[in-house]
Amino acid sequence: MVAKPESGDVPTQVFESFIKKLEADGESKELIERLRKAIVVNRTLSDRELLKAIFPGEEAS
Repeated sequence: MVAKPESGDVPTQVFESFIKKLEADGESKELIERLRKAIVVNRTLSDRELLKAIFPGEEAS
């Protein structure tokens, strides 16, 4: 289940719009779920966490 952004939470709304655009463009569901979890649910915006979401099998340096 995906957390719903709070109505006043503009950053979450922006990231959800970005993720919905990725879905519309046909990006992989696995990538979209990893990004949603990192950005929207866990609210993680570090380089390391985003790289893990985008490239799950690679070691972040």
